[in-house]
Formats: sequence, C-alpha cells, structure tokens
Amino acid sequence: MTGAPRGEHEPEARTNSTRRVRAVALARLVQPTFLAPAVATAVLGGLLAPAPDAGVLVGHAMAVGLAVYAAHLRDAFVDRFRRGEEPAGGTTPRLLRRSFAATTAAFWTTVAGLCVAVGPTALLAVGPVWVLAALHAPFLDVRPVGSATDYAAGVALALVGGYALQTATVSGEVLAVAGALGTALVAITVSVDALDADFDRAIGKRTVPVALGSERADRLAATLFLAAGAAVVLAVGYGALPVGALPAAAVTPVAAAAVFARPRERAVLAQMAALYPFLALLVVPVCLVGTAACGGLLRSLAW
Repeated sequence: MTGAPRGEHEPEARTNSTRRVRAVALARLVQPTFLAPAVATAVLGGLLAPAPDAGVLVGHAMAVGLAVYAAHLRDAFVDRFRRGEEPAGGTTPRLLRRSFAATTAAFWTTVAGLCVAVGPTALLAVGPVWVLAALHAPFLDVRPVGSATDYAAGVALALVGGYALQTATVSGEVLAVAGALGTALVAITVSVDALDADFDRAIGKRTVPVALGSERADRLAATLFLAAGAAVVLAVGYGALPVGALPAAAVTPVAAAAVFARPRERAVLAQMAALYPFLALLVVPVCLVGTAACGGLLRSLAW
C-alpha cells in the first residue's frame, strides 16, 4: 500500500485547529448580556411606529448588534494587549484588529443599505451608536461619566433611532421612554462597576465607584433610579406619556432600595430584575394607547 507520510497532514490539522480556537474566541466576545438588550431595544423602537418596514427594522437591529460587537472587540484588544488586564483567550492583536475592521465594514454597509431605504437620515439615526462603540475603549470606559453612560446612551439611541428610521421623526413618547430607560441603565451600570471597584482602582480605571467611593456611588445609583421614576411622572404630567405608564414609576423605589442589598452581586441581580417590569409597565401603555405596531401585536396575543 502507498500513501502520504503520516506527518504530511499535520500542518493542515494545526491550521484547522487554530482556526477553530480563534472562531470560538471571537464567538465568546459576542456577550449576549449586552448585545441582546441593545438589539431588542432597537426592534422595540421600530415597533413603536405605526407601520414599520420589516427590512428597515431588521437592518437597524443588525447595525446596532454589529456596533455592540465592535465595541467588545475593541475592548478585548485594549484590555488584553494594551493594559494586560486579561489573558489572550485565543485571540491575537492581529485577529482582533482584522475582526474589528470586518465588523466596521459590515456596520457601514448595513447603514448604506438603510440610507438607500430611508434616506440620509439613517446616518443620524445609527451613526452615533457607532461613535459610542468606537470610543468605548480606551476612552469612555476609563472615565467616570463615560463608563457610566456610554452603554445606556447607546441603548437609548437604539430605541430613538429605530423609531426615527420608520417615521423620519421623533415623538415625545419615544424620547420619554428612552430617557427613563437610559437613566435606569446608568444606575445599574454604576452598581455593576462597584463590583470591580478594587480592581479598576488598581489599574487606574476611574469608574464612578472609584472616583466617588462605593458608598457614595450606591447613593448615586439609588438617586438615578428615583430620577427615572420622577421622569415618568413628569412625562405623564406633561402629556408625553399616557396615564397608564404611571405604575412604572412605582418600580423605581424598589430598584433604589435594592442598590443597598448585600452581597453586591445580589443587589445587581435585583436591580436587573426590576428593570424588566419597569420597562414593560412603561412601554405597554404607549403601545396600547396610540397607533404603534406593538399595540396590534399585544392585542393579537391577548385574543
């Protein structure tokens, strides 16, 4: 019998193994905990419009998802190969640079498609999300204001952008929902950053808990939750939100109290759990009172 020497296929096997390792490493950077809420909020923004275009809805959700993933790639590059905070995890600087470039190209290709569909307003609706993603590391995440607000601002922009792409305008209701949701997300971010305050302080990363101290950061997070509830009450009072949204404000004192629970991990989980009924109580009345497409979906589910 004849055949290739046993070692002839070893370089190919090593190449395939390396590719698998790198593919897995890149897949781990997807981080659904951050990506899924941003994409879901983008979809929600579109569904708040009366008659959303499905293609635009999907395109916007894809653009937001790509922006979040790009932020994770850039963050991994900075944390692993500039600051040395994390192990390489199967990645290399070249791999992360190329992946970031590919994700960037995919993002702007998607935006170009949205521009064809709805016009140049797509740049205003989606572009700011990309700016936040590109600046997250190493700029925004090492400064108190930036580290606390960049993700929350991105989610709020995803909501507003989803609506604007469908209607070429922005309503008071959508701005009120985005403002209240964004404020609550900032509060949660401050509490999450408190979990890593000692490590962040050691590497020179100035998050809010590092800058203010954990106790003052807790008070700020609780105040922000109450501010989100107050924003809902004010929006109802000024007619920007329907009266049915008022119960959402009742959730925020519970979330504010949860900030002071211990251990801190449990406090963060409680705050995240409170965010879902807060958002539901805030959005469902908006869907049902007006002509939003989400209202039709909810009514069909009810029947």
